[in-house]
Amino acid sequence: MPRETKEMIIFIVRRDTECSECGRELGKGSFLYLENRRALCLSCADLDHLEYLPKGNTCITRRSRKYSKIQAVVVQ
Repeated sequence: MPRETKEMIIFIVRRDTECSECGRELGKGSFLYLENRRALCLSCADLDHLEYLPKGNTCITRRSRKYSKIQAVVVQ
């Protein structure tokens, strides 16, 4: 029986902004998650335990998708 996975979208910040919950500065190149139209840092979104895998290594991506219950796509 295949495991159900949850995939979400995380954005790379293009201009300086701040977390709606904790007020932390998120500079250009930081990661943020949108929840109910609020920009959250990964700590406040409880996603700071995820590991960023840069594009290009399909073997590692395939394995991480196989063994992880939570997945996120990073976009700009």
